[in-house]
Amino acid sequence: MVFVYPEEENAVQQLAQRVEEESGSFDGWERWTILNPSFFKGEQALPQVGLLRRQRPQFFTEIERWKSFRECLRNHHSFVNIPRAHKRALEGDSELTKTIQNAGSARGFEVWTTIGKRNFFDFENHRRCSQDLPITLLSKDNCWVQLVQEGKRYVKILGFVNEGKPKSLRGWVSDLKQLLVDDCGFGFVFGHAMQFQSNLNYPINTKVDRRFEHWKTVTIKTNNGPLVFKLNRLTKLWLRMGFCLAPSPETDDNPSLALYSSSFFQELMELKPSIWKQFEEFNSSF
Repeated sequence: MVFVYPEEENAVQQLAQRVEEESGSFDGWERWTILNPSFFKGEQALPQVGLLRRQRPQFFTEIERWKSFRECLRNHHSFVNIPRAHKRALEGDSELTKTIQNAGSARGFEVWTTIGKRNFFDFENHRRCSQDLPITLLSKDNCWVQLVQEGKRYVKILGFVNEGKPKSLRGWVSDLKQLLVDDCGFGFVFGHAMQFQSNLNYPINTKVDRRFEHWKTVTIKTNNGPLVFKLNRLTKLWLRMGFCLAPSPETDDNPSLALYSSSFFQELMELKPSIWKQFEEFNSSF
């Protein structure tokens, strides 16, 4: 029975590494078993507690093991692997890089294109895939950001790292907004605050890391029930540096940190006024 098809090998290896970094396991699958699915034995035995008897491990049949593995590949969220050294692409630039270069002035940013790997499940072909993804990098004053253009009016932030002094961040974010929103004409620049440390893509050089501690719980009322967001201290930092909390274009699980033009904000207000007014009220406190 084929667990991993030849065209999936690279994608599955990347997925195994990602699972190990993020949580150690996903749906019961760990790095070792993802790379060697025939060794997967199902859920492990639970320890005996009080009068409860210790449960026996559940051993899968081959078809059950195969189904569980394919579900793991299908259900794990998409992600992007980025070169650690931010190597420049050997050929050509992304459309976003060209747009920034044609803006007339890069506002002091150095801009170039690198190639990452987008890892996702192709539901049409039922395969885990890994594809090249051109990523635009902007760098200035010991700070850099990784960007991907999403359609004509959206730009997504993949990663944002400050290797300099924290006090320089507010001006840096202001310059970024002016470049992308005012000069290049994008309406909405967004990203999601990290929930855990990724040493592979974003190493940290401090001994005590409090960025992922809980900061505040925010509840947004909608017609389909409340959205409850548990925000960490990293979110608080970027809000103080000039970002706004906003609905995410990608998911209801987490809000986005965003920069947007006033005209685009008015368009969004007309689409969902009740939701955007709640976010606007929250952002007015910063």
